[in-house]
Formats: sequence, C-alpha cells, structure tokens
Amino acid sequence: MKTSRENNQITFTSIAEALDDFKKRGYLTEFMRDPNCLYCAAFHLWITPEQFSVDVSYYLERISNPDEDRVFYAITSSVGIKGVLVEACGVYTDNIGLEMAQKLSMVNYRAFEKMQITHG
Repeated sequence: MKTSRENNQITFTSIAEALDDFKKRGYLTEFMRDPNCLYCAAFHLWITPEQFSVDVSYYLERISNPDEDRVFYAITSSVGIKGVLVEACGVYTDNIGLEMAQKLSMVNYRAFEKMQITHG
C-alpha cells in the first residue's frame, strides 16, 4: 500500500489488500445491503439505517476498468459491530430504499478518500 496525503489518495495493489486494511482497523464483519437495511450474516442481524453510522468511506477507482469502481463504507452498528459494506457504483445502485439512500448519501462523495488499484 502506498499512501499520499498530499492528494488525498491511498493506493492498494488489490481489493483484498484494501479489505485487509479495514480489518487491521477493527472492521471485521462484512455487511450486505438490502434495499431497506444492512444484513450481517455473521450475526444473522438486520440493521436499519437508524441503527448504524458510517465512520469513513472510500471511493475505489479501478484505473484499468471503470466498471469495477466501488465505494467502501466502514460501518459501526448501534450494538458495536464494526464492518465493511462494499457497493458497486453506477447502474448497480438503483435497488435501494429512500432511507438507505439518504443514509449512505449523507457521506459527502467529494470528501471520500480516493483509493486506486494498481498493477504492481
């Protein structure tokens, strides 16, 4: 991983390396998004928008294939479960309820730290 705070960018060599970085910071659980909530399979738990906060988010830019761009959300639930939600960008984001869309869009995309996957 290379980090450059000058241009607010973090560079990883793979998506797995990016996920490992989240795990090192305590985000151990994988969340999946339903149209109206998040699902945590590890705990068989459904989490509504009122029951979680987005701690930090990253926009992942695949230089070689823009169709693989992703947004990573580091999330903490109201009961203390910390994990990551990985979302596709673009046309894949249309199946989402209003409250979830509002919750996830509360994160300012311009404030995202930018991650890039490089081949190296």
